[in-house]
Amino acid sequence: MVLKKFNHILSSLLIFFSSVLIFSCMSPTPQNEMVEEPIIRVLIDNLESYKQVELRSKGVFNIIGGSFFAKSIERELKISAKDSILLVNGNSSETNTIEVYPSSPIIYNGIEYPGIFRVVLTNGYIYLINILPLEQYLECVVPSEIPATWSME
Repeated sequence: MVLKKFNHILSSLLIFFSSVLIFSCMSPTPQNEMVEEPIIRVLIDNLESYKQVELRSKGVFNIIGGSFFAKSIERELKISAKDSILLVNGNSSETNTIEVYPSSPIIYNGIEYPGIFRVVLTNGYIYLINILPLEQYLECVVPSEIPATWSME
């Protein structure tokens, strides 16, 4: 009887330690899977089409859209409209929508914007849309909306 009990306990311990050994060798389920960060679009300005948009950067702009495929322009862009086509530094883009990919933040009206700009001409207006990750947007907006001098609550 004692021998039977001892065999049962021994076999239970053997099964327990075997399963611990087997499961400890298995790779854990990934907890930190790459989750794509939400991208947001923010309307920066809408101008009547007879006006000119001036974008600046400390680096290079890459323009994509219409007749521009990764065209590189340094430091300054002047975007205007003729009929239903956007002009970039006086050159026709042959489209009403372009995207501006800067190597450093875009400066528009003296304010730096991270991310890319989509410029759309529609219904007589030129729309400037900033496209960037939500976290990056919040890093820029929160400090400008909540002064550091406010007391902690």
